[in-house]
Amino acid sequence: MTACCAGCTRSYYRRQADSQANCVVDQKAAIVDSAPGRYRININPMSRMYDPYDPDQPPMPP
Repeated sequence: MTACCAGCTRSYYRRQADSQANCVVDQKAAIVDSAPGRYRININPMSRMYDPYDPDQPPMPP
C-alpha cells in the first residue's frame, strides 16, 4: 500500500520520462551550439498525433 503513495503513479513516470527526454535533447542541442531548453518535443494541436485528453487520466474506452 505504501508503494501507491511513494510515487508509483502514471503522472510520476510520465514526468520522469519527459525530464529524461528533455535532458537528452539539451545535451544534443549543446553539440550544435544552441541554448539549452530551446528545443522541446511538443505535438501541434493541429496534428493527427495530438491527443486532447489528459495523459494522466485518459477516458475509458467506449
